[in-house]
Amino acid sequence: MSIVLQKNLKKHITSNLKTIIFGFATKYEIESLLKETLEEAKKFNNYNFKEYFTRRTNEVFDEFWKTNEKDESKIQQFYDERKQELEVLKRQTKIDNLYSTKKFVIDSDEKK
Repeated sequence: MSIVLQKNLKKHITSNLKTIIFGFATKYEIESLLKETLEEAKKFNNYNFKEYFTRRTNEVFDEFWKTNEKDESKIQQFYDERKQELEVLKRQTKIDNLYSTKKFVIDSDEKK
């Protein structure tokens, strides 16, 4: 196993252990959730949905970081709410991809 992979695996295991031991989401888990949510938002075929969910996700997480919350129960509540929203987003992207429409000019794959 490469050194980088070992370090990432160690971080992930350590992060999961902290959650189990402390009972609240760590900064790493929240950052991972942000990344996963943004990746899911990019899967929409519809440009408007894609931009809306990307913008909304960034706004919600930015607001959370600005509050600099220290209360563990509020951190866990935020994490749980965002996790539920991610599950809804996953279902919505599947539905959007089933019933896709013609792409907008903005969505063209060609980069100018």
